[in-house]
Amino acid sequence: MTLTKMIMPKLGMTMEEGTIIQWLKKEGDTVEKGEKILEIETDKVTIEVEAPATGILRKIIATENQIVPIGGIIAIIADAGEEFDLEAIMAEESRIKPSITLPATPISHVTERPAGRIIASPRAKKLAKDKNVDLRYVRGSGPSGRIIEKDVIQYLEQPTDITRTGVKIKEILPIRGIRKVIAERMSSSLQTAAQLTITMETNVSNLARFRNLILPTIEEKEGIRVSYTEIFVKVVSKVLEEFPIVNSIVEDNRIKILDEINIGVAVATEEALIVPVIHDANKKSILEISKVSKDLINKTRSGKLSLNDLSKGTFTVTNLGMFGVDIFTPILNPPESGILGVGRIIKKWVVKNEEEQPKIAPTMQLSLTWDHRVIDGHIAAQFLGRIKEIIENYNQLFSFKWI
Repeated sequence: MTLTKMIMPKLGMTMEEGTIIQWLKKEGDTVEKGEKILEIETDKVTIEVEAPATGILRKIIATENQIVPIGGIIAIIADAGEEFDLEAIMAEESRIKPSITLPATPISHVTERPAGRIIASPRAKKLAKDKNVDLRYVRGSGPSGRIIEKDVIQYLEQPTDITRTGVKIKEILPIRGIRKVIAERMSSSLQTAAQLTITMETNVSNLARFRNLILPTIEEKEGIRVSYTEIFVKVVSKVLEEFPIVNSIVEDNRIKILDEINIGVAVATEEALIVPVIHDANKKSILEISKVSKDLINKTRSGKLSLNDLSKGTFTVTNLGMFGVDIFTPILNPPESGILGVGRIIKKWVVKNEEEQPKIAPTMQLSLTWDHRVIDGHIAAQFLGRIKEIIENYNQLFSFKWI
């Protein structure tokens, strides 16, 4: 066989780099083409990667926790006796970014250098760039305070248990993988979209009545319990049919109304909040939505989500009610233009009109965040009001295909 350079594959449209999580094979092991030999973490999911050829895993170039750009060489597969120039291959691999097992920017007691031109030797600048060191915080020992390579090395070797402001550090958690992507996407979301949030209180007496009616049949038939979130997915998907502008994105300086209604459902894990997608939710029954939802939740928590499970969302539903939250301000999941936040159910006195006596009823706060570049305030209010109307109307809920 010929020598095969195994490279970091592109596994998604937005993927620019991947993190080596775990090698399932070690150097010297025989691997078969198509055999899973590596776990990598992309901007969306952790996934197992197959060997591109059959042979011996002669050299692992990218080690665990190392970040590798798309196309970067991560390993060499070849026959046992085949010769190759490792130095030439390693030179080609210079594009690989440093491992982020080290702190991205070491923390020290050094105060920031006053604004102005930083004088540093070429070797010091190169080392600082490689290690992601801000030279404003490095004290130079050369002539006229010039920073030399030794100063950068000493900076890197300083204790990292104190912040630049002198506060003791309990633990350092690197921002990487999914957490890094969430940080970037949420920051981008707030900087790009004109986000506003409105809230409505809804009486969920009929929602609870409807759920209690369908639960026994579905449990007997399928052995699963439909959640309130899953009913909201169905309601939202149908209301999106009535308000297509909400089911849109801004792309290439144009508003693009989407032909699919795919609802993302936020799922909390120990590491992050992940949003798998229920595709074509408007075409599914409540039972079908529940089945897909529970499968996605299990895959999310076991780390088995596929890229398709996380792709093509057009609107998101997030429920913090189980955490005792009444009202919150959800952030748009870009490039979507809307997200519905669902609060907890709480019993309170309700008065429908002056003629009726007050009575205690279960209520819930619904929070809609929308992109004002796309959706005007009155449309957002009508959209949320329509959701409230359906939730409060037993006959409209029962009109949905639920099994």
